[in-house]
Amino acid sequence: MERLTMIILLVVNNGGRRYYNLENLATMIIDFTDELNLLPPKRKRANLMVENLILVRPSLDWEEELLAYKDAFKDEHMHGGAGLYQFDKVSDWLAYLEKLEMDKPAEEGWTATAFLCIRQSDKRMVGICNVRHHLNSLELFNVSGHIGYSIRPDERQKGYAKVQLHLALSEAQKLGIDKVLVTCADWNIGSERTILANGGVYEDSRLDESTGDLMKRYWIDVAEGA
Repeated sequence: MERLTMIILLVVNNGGRRYYNLENLATMIIDFTDELNLLPPKRKRANLMVENLILVRPSLDWEEELLAYKDAFKDEHMHGGAGLYQFDKVSDWLAYLEKLEMDKPAEEGWTATAFLCIRQSDKRMVGICNVRHHLNSLELFNVSGHIGYSIRPDERQKGYAKVQLHLALSEAQKLGIDKVLVTCADWNIGSERTILANGGVYEDSRLDESTGDLMKRYWIDVAEGA
């Protein structure tokens, strides 16, 4: 109840500049309801900010935002980018995505659909994610799962990761995936909280031999959360 009292005081008095921004206040409320288990247990929803974020398909219309997003990750690995960091030209990446989205035999590689997470108020790209259509390799089944995602470094700690995953789960369901596997390294507490906030149920942890990380594997039943 101490945190609830804090929220009420912040709303009434506008005290504490940290949460004066409505998006930060919404994040605080989401975290509070998660902790009290007030949202549906099968798949908790980050509904408070869904209306402000949307997923869009990549295109040259977003070239400037894509290049800025890529530059923001020059000092760290970009998860969920569907190989964006490997391309100098957005047009080349888009051509690669066309091939990536085509269903193919497992031996020919993985199949995925990429999305940009756009904040509608200013059309800024705050995240990127991709939904893998099939877990048709040991790497996908043991380590990577169905969905990869990241949030722009300067847009973190705003609850966006929870909303982006929520939206990506809806896209997975459209592809006919009813049980979604989402993973995170055991040291990545923020990513784990994002998964749990969307109803993730822990199964086990498995070693990512390429990095040495122990990957925690969670299943989300999107059919039950619909």
